[in-house]
Amino acid sequence: MTKKHDFDGVWKSILEAFEVEIVELLFPEIFNKINWELGTESLDKDLKEIQKNIFDKDSTENIISDKIIRVRLKDKGSKILFIHVEVQSYSSEYEVFGERMFRYFYRIWDKFRYKNKDRSEIVAAAIYTYKGHRGKDEKYVYKLPEMESPILIYNFKTIDVETIKLERISDDNPLKLVFKMAKSLLETGARDEDIYDAKIKLTDEL
Repeated sequence: MTKKHDFDGVWKSILEAFEVEIVELLFPEIFNKINWELGTESLDKDLKEIQKNIFDKDSTENIISDKIIRVRLKDKGSKILFIHVEVQSYSSEYEVFGERMFRYFYRIWDKFRYKNKDRSEIVAAAIYTYKGHRGKDEKYVYKLPEMESPILIYNFKTIDVETIKLERISDDNPLKLVFKMAKSLLETGARDEDIYDAKIKLTDEL
């Protein structure tokens, strides 16, 4: 039997192994503007600090399938871009998942943007890996009931494993196999043993 969070561990490994491919799939508009020759920098330590400001201690220890990387853009100043990706494998009890994504955003903004003279940019995405519609936000809207217009709208990219169109992913992108397997596990109601077997199969095929 595998551990309860083995599926989250698999996604964490996928985010780390296919950083470039994840960005290409989620952010095609900016993918070619990134200077990949300069490599990427993983900010796991900073992510943990940010999580401590958002969640209680017990929750923070269990959040293992998030990732923040720092890259440089191709403009003359090599402007810094922070990319935050969160994998959500269950319908969160958090009142609004979009609010959680927004809290990540402003924590990253507060921690990094004004520490760099070029005022770094930030983009974010969520990958939903569970069944159902509950909690699968694509934006966060903050407004007062007394006011007609929202005060703030925060948008982020999303991929829903349950509804993803695999034909839209290039055959050259190894993530097509990843999402095909994840979608299959979701449709069949995967047990821990199924997740373990899928991880072995994925490792062999990649």
